[in-house]
Amino acid sequence: MALVRKELARVIVLDISSDYIKAGWAGEDTPRCWVPAILVREREEKGESKGGESGEGEEGGFLVGEKALTFLRERHRQGGEVKGVEIIYPVRKGRVVEWEAIVYLIRYIFVEELKVGSAPDHTVLVTDTPMSSEEYRRKLSMRMFSEFRLPALCIANRATMALFDSGKSTGIVLVTAGDISHAVPIYNGFALPHATISSNVASEVVTNMMKSCFHRMNFKEATEATWAPVIVDMMRKSCFVISLAKRRELLMDFISIRNENKSRKKEMGILLDPNALARRIDNRIKKNENAEDLKRYRTYALNNLADRVLEIAEAGNNEDYKETLRAEKKALKVEESLLYELPQNSEGKIVEVHDLLRYITPEALFAPSQLLGNRFKELGLQDLLYRSIKMCDSHLENVILSNIVIAGEITEMPGFSQRLQQELEHLFRNMFKNSKSVNVVSTLRRKDSAWRGGSMFATLPTFNKIRFTREKFQEDEKVVLKRYF
Repeated sequence: MALVRKELARVIVLDISSDYIKAGWAGEDTPRCWVPAILVREREEKGESKGGESGEGEEGGFLVGEKALTFLRERHRQGGEVKGVEIIYPVRKGRVVEWEAIVYLIRYIFVEELKVGSAPDHTVLVTDTPMSSEEYRRKLSMRMFSEFRLPALCIANRATMALFDSGKSTGIVLVTAGDISHAVPIYNGFALPHATISSNVASEVVTNMMKSCFHRMNFKEATEATWAPVIVDMMRKSCFVISLAKRRELLMDFISIRNENKSRKKEMGILLDPNALARRIDNRIKKNENAEDLKRYRTYALNNLADRVLEIAEAGNNEDYKETLRAEKKALKVEESLLYELPQNSEGKIVEVHDLLRYITPEALFAPSQLLGNRFKELGLQDLLYRSIKMCDSHLENVILSNIVIAGEITEMPGFSQRLQQELEHLFRNMFKNSKSVNVVSTLRRKDSAWRGGSMFATLPTFNKIRFTREKFQEDEKVVLKRYF
């Protein structure tokens, strides 16, 4: 028994998502490392990679993780372009899409971060996206065993691990990372696949809007890949989510501003009305334009609205709007104004991140069609949860609504959990007389809750029955997949 406990204590936990790979040891409270899920390789003009032998932070000529982001930041500081630079994001929509690249990253984690060598003699628990297929899990298992010669493996649902971290076994989890969000109802530790749904509304929607805004501010290179780490950092430090009530007040102020400024009334009316905006865009964009062009133009229209409001705000005609926003910042304990240094060239440039950028771009998480146009059909996060809950059996709705767990870095944005609570109370207002029936569980550390849940899960006595060995998998893959998933 002592040997089993010692073995379980040395389980490696890997949480793989679109933005980071978090790794560490089971039983610990914090991951040992956060490695950005990105690889970068600079190529010569003839197509051959620069540099000689691979060093620390380099695998097969690639810069890995934080070194890759540092390279992009420096290229951005020098005003360089990404031409001749190969950038690989191995995980998209929560799934591995570049298998060789993910092997590079995991090998780097094993060798450089955890110091266990390229073929660790440790069981590994790896998290999996909530809607993965049997074929995907088979390929993931095959790669982990063949590339790293692991003795045993466990593949666990990221949402289930996040729920375990909250100390619950029944509830619904909103897990969001990078470019996708999932709503996963769970009953007695088992996810309900028929009610698990996803949306492309996640932090990437916010950062893409911020890129477009800076592009409009004459930072024409803002859409280049070298800007990606800069925009993400700016979003983390500056953005906040306003309450549902304040959002309505601020929208009313927009309408008041439109009425006061009669010379722009027609133009403002088009920009404030999503349906009118959609008709205008339909008239201006050809049918054969791709979806990305369409989304960029909708962001451009939003920026026009921000420009109009900013002009009037600077003229001093909307003190009520200013006071409302000031009170909201105070309640959320965010800075009144925020200066950010852009690493532009060697001298740098300090810009003020305007309020409209700070609180309007996160609104895309809750009202994506209003900001990106009616053709953007993805569900807002509160609607994603609502639809998932209504797909569950009616007798489960009460217990699930009382245990709504949120996970992912974007959910730590100031005001996010309060706003989600308000949105859900509004959606379920006819179902409950008491708003306390809806409970969003918001722990302090939501960005690594899936990893921490996996860390705890791997120390349980039952974990030894759930993992499967390399020998079993090699004997009969189908039997293993049916038994352990």
